[in-house]
Amino acid sequence: MLTVLPEYTKILGETFSQEVFPREYHQANSLGKTRAFANLEQADIEPCRADFVKQFGIKAKLVMPILQENRQADKQ
Repeated sequence: MLTVLPEYTKILGETFSQEVFPREYHQANSLGKTRAFANLEQADIEPCRADFVKQFGIKAKLVMPILQENRQADKQ
């Protein structure tokens, strides 16, 4: 079960433009690349991406992809 406190916007199932979530970010995540910013005000990221996450009240960011192997391939 996924929950979000009422004062926060739910984003599960939403899609985002290439400007804020480019294909190369998705590819890096799928390969397990991690990324962390303790303070988005001081982070070395594009202003449009910083503005995008700030609208959700985000002040720091940790990207830790959770990867799962395709178990079907192992059974063949």
